[in-house]
Amino acid sequence: MKLYIKLILALFISSHILGQEKLLTESKVQLDESIRQGKLKNGMNYFIKNLPASNNKLAMRLYVKVGRYQQQQDEFEFIHFLEHMAFKKTNNFPDGIFQYLEENENLNLSKYAVNGHTGINHTEYVFDGNSDDFNSIKTGLMWFKDIVDGLALEAEEIETEKGVIIQETIMRSGDNFPKFYNDLKLQRIFYPCVTDGSNFLGKIRGIKTQAIRNFYTKWYQPKDMAIVLVGNIPDIERVEKKIRSVFSETENNSHQVQKNNCDSLFLKRPPQFKTFVKETDERLNSDSQINILYRSTKRSIKRSNLEAQWKMQFELFLMILNQRITENNRNYHNFFNALCNHTENANRFPDALEIKLSVEQGKERMALEDVFADIGQLIRYGVSEAYFEKAKNEFSKNLQDKDLSDSKFWLMGIQDYFIDDIPFNKNQIQIVQNWLADYDLHSFNRFIKELELGVPDDIAVMISTNDPVHKFQEDEIRTLIYESYKNPVGPYVVPKTPESLMSDQAKRNLQEKGILYMNSGRKNIQEFRLANNIRIILSSFKSTPGSLQNSIYIHGYKKLGASSLKPEDYFSAVSAPDLIKNGGIGDLDKFEFQRYAEGNSLVWQLIQPYISNLESGITISGSEKDFEKMLQTIFLLLTKPIKNEKVFNDWLKDESKKLNNAIANINDSYMRSSIERLTGNYTLRGDMVERLQGLDKVSYEKSYDIFSNILGNANGYTFIITGDFSSSNLIPLINKYLGNIPKIDNNQSSFENLNKSPKLPKGPVKVELPVQEAKTNNKQYAVKFISPGNKNNWKEHIRVKALGFVIYNELYKLRFEKDLSIYSVSSGGQFDFNTNQYIIGPNLDVIPEDYEKIKKEFFKIVEMLKTDLITEEALSQSLRILQSFTDEKLRAGNNLAKSQKIYDHYYYDLDWVDNRELVEFIKTIKPEDIKLSARKYLKDENLWEFVQKNNTGKLEN
Repeated sequence: MKLYIKLILALFISSHILGQEKLLTESKVQLDESIRQGKLKNGMNYFIKNLPASNNKLAMRLYVKVGRYQQQQDEFEFIHFLEHMAFKKTNNFPDGIFQYLEENENLNLSKYAVNGHTGINHTEYVFDGNSDDFNSIKTGLMWFKDIVDGLALEAEEIETEKGVIIQETIMRSGDNFPKFYNDLKLQRIFYPCVTDGSNFLGKIRGIKTQAIRNFYTKWYQPKDMAIVLVGNIPDIERVEKKIRSVFSETENNSHQVQKNNCDSLFLKRPPQFKTFVKETDERLNSDSQINILYRSTKRSIKRSNLEAQWKMQFELFLMILNQRITENNRNYHNFFNALCNHTENANRFPDALEIKLSVEQGKERMALEDVFADIGQLIRYGVSEAYFEKAKNEFSKNLQDKDLSDSKFWLMGIQDYFIDDIPFNKNQIQIVQNWLADYDLHSFNRFIKELELGVPDDIAVMISTNDPVHKFQEDEIRTLIYESYKNPVGPYVVPKTPESLMSDQAKRNLQEKGILYMNSGRKNIQEFRLANNIRIILSSFKSTPGSLQNSIYIHGYKKLGASSLKPEDYFSAVSAPDLIKNGGIGDLDKFEFQRYAEGNSLVWQLIQPYISNLESGITISGSEKDFEKMLQTIFLLLTKPIKNEKVFNDWLKDESKKLNNAIANINDSYMRSSIERLTGNYTLRGDMVERLQGLDKVSYEKSYDIFSNILGNANGYTFIITGDFSSSNLIPLINKYLGNIPKIDNNQSSFENLNKSPKLPKGPVKVELPVQEAKTNNKQYAVKFISPGNKNNWKEHIRVKALGFVIYNELYKLRFEKDLSIYSVSSGGQFDFNTNQYIIGPNLDVIPEDYEKIKKEFFKIVEMLKTDLITEEALSQSLRILQSFTDEKLRAGNNLAKSQKIYDHYYYDLDWVDNRELVEFIKTIKPEDIKLSARKYLKDENLWEFVQKNNTGKLEN
């Protein structure tokens, strides 16, 4: 969706557009007149946009026109390093901005109010303040002022931040460094300004303090910066005056710097062709990767009057091309995936058409033939009138419903205007839609014919073996691409889209049965039972903005899972839902169903049957007009699963790829699942390594039988249905479809789940676990204080959560107060309703040299919380975070939050507590409560420590 928003912002078309061609009438860069714009004598820009509807929220940004492209080859990650140092010591914030926000509770801001991001051609700093508090605005501006010319850049802080940079990269790459290196290699082949990322760890550790200081002095200059404020700003003059007073005295460097003209270097370099063998230990993924570029797709119209019009047509072309490639690849045992994108819109790389292929080893040439035959076919024959109108309508939907009161819309427009000189006007959405409505088929087909792509400029092939069979020669590959592109093929035949899931006769055969209405005792909640004993819970309400705001959400569940079966059937059980869904729904295979779903609000990926250890069920969402289709999908999937051996083999291949390619930390996954099992929680499906090893144990016959007997059986089901709907319209359909799910007598009631309160050994307990993959030499370390509790003592649950967030904040401060290498902290306090236990403590991924230090500091925090009172400011920071997770008004996707609350109430038999009561109770928590909770729960007898080492796991008591 972000891509489409960026496209809108790039498509300012002047207000008088005449004739079929609808050409741009102006090339001058323009900015919406409602934005206050100014420039100081030092060249610094500022932009102020008043949005009265944004309440008291204020989005403040500092944009710096310096990104990764300005780094020299010996300056790898320097721009990222500088972004990190903005959160360390500065002139006005000697203890760092995070510490300042904690100490100044009156600002009512948490550490989540500040952030930073680095990109290809810019760096962004974030301060989200409160517009009704001018001190908040001044704080943000003073922090931005320090970023401009007041970073301390002390040697000790730079040295310790190296570990943080490494930790961040590990977190983002999922500990899969070979894949990280391979991606950097591919970028360097195509883009001359990308710095060499090989020996990443060594380069980060070798960064010199003076080099960072020199880079800062060289590139952070006011003339390349902009201050942006978007929000409810009734007194713009006062804010503008403050900006001028704060930043007018900042000075640019005396010497001029020459920026890399990366676009020019990119366009002028000779065509590139490289093959290389990827890192051999990139999990078990043996697929080849082929990246292809057509440079300068806009050719001579770059920055001309026609650029906006050209972009619109090109994005429409790409959308149709990707649909064609996807559709032609919709078959079981497909051997490649391909995606085409416009690099300028996708990631701000120099302008090019990029084609990425992931191909089974040995089938690279076949994949190239297929993809370029699709491209040649589209350019040669164009599209039909019906297909064109359908594509236009779909494209238009992605441009609709943009909220002009949303600060993100304005921030992105101002950013593109300042960074890339892209015009921005609030009327452009309507102008673009008007242009699109009148755009005709003849013009589009003429446009794509004129593209005449031919042989690409740059080609990179990454393979996983040195076997000569898989070697590629440049002439051969370029000839293959050209011939595939030029070879005659017939016009595209649009695949038939199924008109319905069920025939009229099949629907008539479903008999409506009786309904037993019940009293839920809750406002806006209806409860009743169908004749097959399925319990239905309906809750209709106006949802706040979020991903499911305009949808109906259905969650069906039963308290029966894989742990109820024989151990040898475990992997067949947990794999059954994905395996069966892979076969399709009703009489449609999964590809036919995907075509059917594309014409309505159903999304294939969001239809999720599941069998976990303790529970089974299904979730699905869609609009009210498609509610009957949602119920038909549930009914057919659960009662008429497709049985096909080729589907099983296809699923095995895809599941193996999915797990091997997962961007996740293998050791972290193993650590978390091990903690769950060792402490008596059996809700997880197992870590990635276990699931990969378990693929060989999956029996298709057994999976089919388990799916039918558990998910296809009405016994024990509860369906929760939430959203904005009329119950009277839904109930007959619910009765018709869900009421006809059969009851199967298979002694389900005799199955015994492991949903019990476990008896754990008295602590302290120390557990050593073996390392699953030793790629970064990091240690996984976790501490858990575990003790029994009462599921309906909700006030105590809140106190424990508050204690968990206090621990989280104290640990995070170690990065800034103790200069320890902590990038991300996973810590909290919770009540586990499956085991009736309180669990408090962190999971940490640490570099070896900091392991003992962090461990020591953590237990200092524990002792401090048990003996001292934390400050009101520190508590306030923690409670603000807790409240944001509790107050449903602050949460996106309120529909989903409401469904979860109803689920918890019924599944765990919890007392119903209104969210407003929860929020009010949070406000009553005092430092004394934290101390009492710490003394009550953070005891040695409740202590479990876990650490991964290169030996056999063992448990010490």
